[in-house]
Amino acid sequence: MAAIAEPTELQQLLKDLEQRKEAYDQAFRTSSKSESIVSPAKWPSIGRSTLDSASPFTGDQSDDEEDQSLYAQDALPQENYGDEGLQEHLRSYTWDEDGRKVVRSFAGARTGPESEPLILPQKGSLHDRSHHTHFQIFDVGNDGALLPIEAKHEKVTNRPAALWQTIKSINPESRQRKAVGRLNIVREPAPILFGALHYTMNKHFDVDELFGHLVSTTSTWCSFDRAFHADPRRQSSFAFVFEYFILIGKDCQPMAWQMADSHRSRDPEHVAITRCSSVVALSLKGKAIDKMRNPDRRAGSTHGYAYDPWSPYHVLNIQCFPDWESSMDVHGSNQHYVNGVEAFPVTLLAEYKDAEKRFDDIYKQIARLVTPPLAFMFESDIRDKLLFEDDKYTYSRRYFWAFQTLGIMIDSMNAMVDAYEDNFTDEVWEGQHRTLWPLLEQESARNKYYKKKLAVVRMKFARQGTSVMEARKSVQQAEITVQQGYNIKLLTLVNLFFLPLTFVASVFGMEILPDREPLWRFAAVTVAICLPCFILVDSLNSRAGLHWWRSKCYAVWNSLRRMRPGSHSSNDDDDSPAFSRATRIVAPNHCQRIPSAKRHLNAREDGEATAQTFVQQEC
Repeated sequence: MAAIAEPTELQQLLKDLEQRKEAYDQAFRTSSKSESIVSPAKWPSIGRSTLDSASPFTGDQSDDEEDQSLYAQDALPQENYGDEGLQEHLRSYTWDEDGRKVVRSFAGARTGPESEPLILPQKGSLHDRSHHTHFQIFDVGNDGALLPIEAKHEKVTNRPAALWQTIKSINPESRQRKAVGRLNIVREPAPILFGALHYTMNKHFDVDELFGHLVSTTSTWCSFDRAFHADPRRQSSFAFVFEYFILIGKDCQPMAWQMADSHRSRDPEHVAITRCSSVVALSLKGKAIDKMRNPDRRAGSTHGYAYDPWSPYHVLNIQCFPDWESSMDVHGSNQHYVNGVEAFPVTLLAEYKDAEKRFDDIYKQIARLVTPPLAFMFESDIRDKLLFEDDKYTYSRRYFWAFQTLGIMIDSMNAMVDAYEDNFTDEVWEGQHRTLWPLLEQESARNKYYKKKLAVVRMKFARQGTSVMEARKSVQQAEITVQQGYNIKLLTLVNLFFLPLTFVASVFGMEILPDREPLWRFAAVTVAICLPCFILVDSLNSRAGLHWWRSKCYAVWNSLRRMRPGSHSSNDDDDSPAFSRATRIVAPNHCQRIPSAKRHLNAREDGEATAQTFVQQEC
C-alpha cells in the first residue's frame, strides 16, 4: 500500500508546483504590462538653457518632436554691439538718399558726448514718437522651439531701449545652448531705431536695399533669385516687399517719407489713407553648397552660389503701418521651425492676412462714403442732396475719388497675388529649384520632414490666396457700382440734352410743312427752345440752383394767389410754405401813442374764427 501511495503524493507535488509556476508567470506578465504603460522620467541633458523649457510645453503634435536631427543644428555666430559703435556707425557711414530719409537727422550727424545715450531710457511719451514702436524678437533653438527674449528688458525701461538691448547681442558666452536662428519683427520704428537695425543687420542683409524698398512707391514685389549678384549679402538673402494703402489708425501718424494726407487737411467725412510698406527678408549664414555658371553673357559675375536651407539664419520683418491692425500672435512658443526657409513663409503669410484685413477696412469706409443713409428712402431733403449737386460738387468728387481709389487698390491686390505666384513655384516648394533653397538629398529623413511641414504652409497660402481673391472681387464689385452710378448720372444728362432737340426735330419733321421752308426758322426755334432748357438743366444740376428755382416758384405762386378775389382771407387748403407763415407785427417801443386796433371776425364753415389785425401807428 505504501508503494502505491508514494507516486500519488509525487503527482500532487508536481501539480502544486505547476500551479505556482502559472501564478508566477501571470504576476510577471501583469508587472511587465504596467511598466510599459508608465515610461520612466527623462533627465535633462547637461548644459541645456532655457531654450529647452519651451519644448515640453510647445503643444507641437509632430511625431518627430524629440528627434533634433530633423531641425537646423548649426548655431549662429556670436555678435556683440555697443553704444559707441552705434554712434560711430551713424556718424561715419555713407548713407544713400533713401537711408537719409529713414534715419533723418541721425545720418552723419555728431550726436554729442559719448556718455549721452542715443536711445533715451526713460518711460512715457517721447518727442520722436519712438514709444509707439513695437517689436518681437525670438531665438530659435536646435529643436525648433522659439524663445521670446524681449520681456526682461522691457520691464525696466521703455520699448526703444529694450529693442536696442535685445538686438545688440546674439548668442552671448553666458548662454550654454546656442540659437540657430533669430526672428526680428519690428513695427513702426523711430529714426534712431532704423539706424540701430542698420548697424546690427548690415552684415547679414543689404539694409540700404531694404530701406530703399520701404521708401519707394512701387507695387508689391520680391527679390529671390539673385544667386549671381556681386554682393555676397544679396546672394544669401531673399527679400519680399509689400506696398499698399491702409487707413490711418487713431492716434497714429505716418512717417515723414510716406505718402499720406496732411493732418490739418483731413475732413471729418474724408477717408484718411496712407501708402505704407513692409519688408520680410531671410538671410542664410551657412556656406554655399553649389557653384554654378551664369548663363547671362552680359552679367558682371560669371558664377553664382546656392546656399544650404539648413544654415543658421536671420529673419527680418520691418513693418511701417501707422495703424493697430498688425497680428501679434504669428510666432509663439507653441511652434517649431525646422529651418529659416519655413520661418520665412510663415512670416509672409501673416503679412498677407494683415493686408486682407486692411483692404477690407478700406472697402467698408469707401462703401460708407458713397452709399446713401437709410433715411434716404424716407426724407426728400436727403434725396435732393444726392440728386442735385451743390456749388462744390461734393458727390461728383466723392464718386471720382472712390472710383480711382478702388482701381488703385485692385492693382495693389493683383501685384500681391502675382508676386507670390511668380516666385513660390512648385520647384521651390519641393526643394528642386536650382538656386533657391535646393535640397541635395531629396530622400533623407530630414528633407522629407521639411517638405511635409512646408506642404502645410503651402496649403495655408492657398486658403489665404483665396481670401485675397475674394477681397479683390469685392473691391471690383464696389468699383463697378460706383462706375454704374456715374454712368447713370451721365446718361440722364445726355437724355436731358437731346430731349429739346428731339422735340424741335419732330415739329419740323411733320409732312404738313412746305418742302422748301428756309432753315433759319429751324435754327431760330432750336436756339429758342434748347438754350433755355439747357440753362434750366444746368442750374437744376446744383443744389444752389435747385433752391433758387424753388424760391422763385414760391414767390410767383404767392403773387398769383394775391391777385385772386378774396385772397385776403387765409386758406387752410394751401400747402405752400409761403402761405403757412404767420405775420407778426410789433409796434416800436418809442411810440408816444398806443395804436388803435380793429378786429374783424370772419366765421368759417367749421366753426373756427380767424383774426386779422389792422394797426395804425403814429410815432
